[in-house]
Amino acid sequence: MKKVFHSDDVAYEFYKRFGKCHGFGINKGECGKHDKGRLIRRRFFCNRAGLKELKHYNRLDQWREHKLETRTNCEAKLSIYCNVVSGIWKVKKNFLEHNHV
Repeated sequence: MKKVFHSDDVAYEFYKRFGKCHGFGINKGECGKHDKGRLIRRRFFCNRAGLKELKHYNRLDQWREHKLETRTNCEAKLSIYCNVVSGIWKVKKNFLEHNHV
């Protein structure tokens, strides 16, 4: 994917629409900042990325029943970075394979 964006918000909207067309939701991930505090890196993940921590399952003082687990440790993501000189955001990594339906 050799796509460029004018801002990270435009990239977020693109990936959100892409996910909706392909049947998955997305979450904003971590970001990186330049020395002067300017945002230069952003990651977007599938909403099923990661796993719930084990401490949530082993609690004895739980009042409610556990909800069904929706996370499947999916590794689908879009990673973008900003060229500091031009201010254009480019796709650095994209992984489109999901481990769920």
